[in-house]
Amino acid sequence: MAGQADKKRAKNAAESIVYYQAAVAISTLLYFLALLFIDPGLSSIGFWTLFEAAFFTAVTYFTYNGIESGLNLGADFSMYQDVFTINVFVELGISYVSRWIW
Repeated sequence: MAGQADKKRAKNAAESIVYYQAAVAISTLLYFLALLFIDPGLSSIGFWTLFEAAFFTAVTYFTYNGIESGLNLGADFSMYQDVFTINVFVELGISYVSRWIW
């Protein structure tokens, strides 16, 4: 009986992490597609554009790992989730609305 809570937590973590993986994949793919096709193309990619892409990727990686470890341990991960959500929306907003969305 004592292992039931651990099994439920592990099942919940496995189910929940799929949604975060999908959000990472979709937002990153849309960001890079917009970077290549909506902007003037490869000629517009400079140092600051690469820095921006690296920044978004690093924040997404850091927060995703925090969420995953929080789910696996059963710990609170709301701070990581807040930063993750803001990062995804800013990434998509910069891609499709305006470079000055923030």
